[in-house]
Amino acid sequence: MIKNKKSKILMKAYKKQTPLYSVLKYVVILMSIIGIIIIFIYDNDQTNYPYYPSKFAQFIILIISILSALCIFIYTFNYLWKRDIPTLKKDYFYRPIQLKVYSGLFLVLALISSALFAWMAKQATVWIINGLFSVMIHAWGNDQIIIVQIQQKVFENPDHQQSITLGSIRHSYTLIDPAPYKIAAKISINDHQHWLPIHCYTGPSQPQLTTSQYNLNGKVSFLGFRCIEKCTLDYRYQTHNHQPVASQNLLECEELYRKTYEANQNK
Repeated sequence: MIKNKKSKILMKAYKKQTPLYSVLKYVVILMSIIGIIIIFIYDNDQTNYPYYPSKFAQFIILIISILSALCIFIYTFNYLWKRDIPTLKKDYFYRPIQLKVYSGLFLVLALISSALFAWMAKQATVWIINGLFSVMIHAWGNDQIIIVQIQQKVFENPDHQQSITLGSIRHSYTLIDPAPYKIAAKISINDHQHWLPIHCYTGPSQPQLTTSQYNLNGKVSFLGFRCIEKCTLDYRYQTHNHQPVASQNLLECEELYRKTYEANQNK
């Protein structure tokens, strides 16, 4: 019984010296960090109120993210190499061929792992700095309305009057698609393109865009621009007889489907 206990302890100690254990440990740490970052981003709500960095901010974000990735790559590779190569040399000291093979395999594994962690660190740094700059602009930026160009395409909805299933696998629902037309639109600010949510139009004929200019109300600073109101399209379109489009006829598809489903449930 004592021998079994000792063997379990030795096995546990051995696992902590293996490259796989080191890699898994870093994966857990990085996934935890990314989880915190995702929560931060959603709390900042850059989906509905996007942030468009200036060229200066883009340069700062690029430099910091590259330095972050480089530091993580060097640290991870150095840590894995110093930790596990001595163990390999000790275990295969009298088997030089196997030592070379395993050392080569470990080198490949360490490079791939370090590169993966570096890429994750770069992406995480971009998200963090973007979120930080967005919060800073929202807190200290100057109120300003800017005019941008909008690119859009109105197309017939192939699912019109068809049964569609929406939602997740666990919470799905079915309804008849009421929208004969859909609109895909995007805007560009500071060389950043932003796709607006797909909109649905329930009118009898294809709507027409009244102007290609898009007014955005937001906060401005040397770090860029951040929207402070949700982007909508309803007041920028007119009907075939040049009448303003009613807001209830032009909605984000997600909102239209939700309202349609709720109306069906209340019948």
